[in-house]
Amino acid sequence: MLKDKQDEALLFKDQPRLRTNAPLFDDIDELRWNGPTKDFASFADKIEEPRLSLRAQELAKKLQPQ
Repeated sequence: MLKDKQDEALLFKDQPRLRTNAPLFDDIDELRWNGPTKDFASFADKIEEPRLSLRAQELAKKLQPQ
């Protein structure tokens, strides 16, 4: 019954709302991608896409200033 799941129902009601008070960033440079994190390779292995890590590393090299 819905009454038994009232807390969950209210959660789903609240989730789609646009948050206007969410913290964003102080400087636009914070959004710059600096290459894969140290944990990215293990994530790529976990999702069974080890080539993804190699591709991210190659892209990071291309984006680095010469």
